[in-house]
Amino acid sequence: MLAYAAGFALPFFLLSLSPRAFKILPRSGSWLYGAKFLIGASLLSLGIYYLFGHELSNFILEMGVLSAPFYIASLALLGLSIILGTRSYMKELRSLRLIAALILAFVLVPIMLKIFNLSTITVNSNSSFSKTLEKAQERGTPIVLDFTADWCVKCKQLARDVFSQEEVIKQLASSEVLAIDLSEISASEKELQERYKIRGLPAILFLCPSGQEMGVARINELVTALEF
Repeated sequence: MLAYAAGFALPFFLLSLSPRAFKILPRSGSWLYGAKFLIGASLLSLGIYYLFGHELSNFILEMGVLSAPFYIASLALLGLSIILGTRSYMKELRSLRLIAALILAFVLVPIMLKIFNLSTITVNSNSSFSKTLEKAQERGTPIVLDFTADWCVKCKQLARDVFSQEEVIKQLASSEVLAIDLSEISASEKELQERYKIRGLPAILFLCPSGQEMGVARINELVTALEF
């Protein structure tokens, strides 16, 4: 709230330093309708991300975001949004304006996901720690425990840029890899968090087949596939 208040008040303060500054301000006009429309579509895109971000990021990752077909489809939808938005202001059709804003919002969501590296990959997220531990003991293989969450941007960057790389997948073939999602902590996940003293994310641990942590440094920051 302090940052919001400072950002809101700073332009007024700077303008008050010199009366001449008001002359450089753009005059009100029809361009304000476009600005309001863009701001509204941006807010809608944030709402869409918070509601369906996980599903959208996985879908975008699978279809290959920012590929040539994506650019073509995005430009077509952008053009459609502009046409419908312009027509809605000319005819005063609010329902048409909402449709145009939603179209633009859906175009903005994948772009935001790409810019902020929010595309996700989950590794063996459907398994439980007890089952993974049993498999590790049967095979005599180590366990890679990846603590993650929907709100952890660095976790998602690691998932996309490290765990999805072919060389990393080959190296992990001889290990049991389990992702522990702490977005909505259950009793079992809380127990694991306390057991391994997880204080922050990301947190990637390397365990013996017995479940005891190895004498290997944890990964608590972004690393490259080669460093991993």
